[in-house]
Amino acid sequence: MHENIKYSIVLDSSTQELISVAQIRDQGPKARISYWQSVLSNNAYDTHHFAYGKFIGTQQNDGFHLNLIQLFMENYTGNFTIGFNGFVDMVEIELHESDYDERYPNRKKYLLIMGMEAMKENLEDRVIMDFSPNNVILHDGDLMIATSFYTPFKPEISKIYSGNEAMKSVGIIDEMFMERIGSDIRITYEGKAMLRLLHNIVPDIITADNLRSVVDPDSTKTMSELNKVEDFIMLKNSNYGQGIHNDFPFIQTKTGISYPCIPTNSIFYTK
Repeated sequence: MHENIKYSIVLDSSTQELISVAQIRDQGPKARISYWQSVLSNNAYDTHHFAYGKFIGTQQNDGFHLNLIQLFMENYTGNFTIGFNGFVDMVEIELHESDYDERYPNRKKYLLIMGMEAMKENLEDRVIMDFSPNNVILHDGDLMIATSFYTPFKPEISKIYSGNEAMKSVGIIDEMFMERIGSDIRITYEGKAMLRLLHNIVPDIITADNLRSVVDPDSTKTMSELNKVEDFIMLKNSNYGQGIHNDFPFIQTKTGISYPCIPTNSIFYTK
């Protein structure tokens, strides 16, 4: 049944884009700061946060030409402020057998991927202003899955890349990647596997030096050797990986890139 429960996203050529974050602070004009539509909810870090999108484009004879997606993050409950880390992508993916509907014989399906991060206290970090999808033309009944991944928050605080001795003296750990066992604080087995994977997606955030400090500080291997496919077997076989692969499988895009995901389904309608 879950595949039949979807957010409705209305594609309206009259939707106006947000010009600046200052417009949110100043509460206006209304047409610029309103009409955000739900795309994803999650409770990572025990914080209930919701990502909303504006889908800006023009209705033409061959469909709705999607020119711009703007995103806004709202945190509702919890102790952490979740924001974006700057990564956004939208790719076409294959239809699942449950997606076929005789009402929409030419239906397409897209994956919207958003990179997120905790402890993003600035409003600017909770808004994506300028993501332009590549040649996306939408029609009534097209589908979208919105998904997110999280990168480590404030490494200067968690000391995640600073080695085991430095981590012993931290005041807060990044629970997505680390754990505390008595006086020991360490990166978990699953955390190392996720950092390997995320390095391939956002190498500008999780750099080669970051990854090397986590995987094997004394290694002389090249990063390509550290990132061989077999290195990800630990992720699949871990408790975390089993949960992802059994319930929320990694989505393979047409370009061969896999993204870790927690699916949230949407259906597009044109106004």
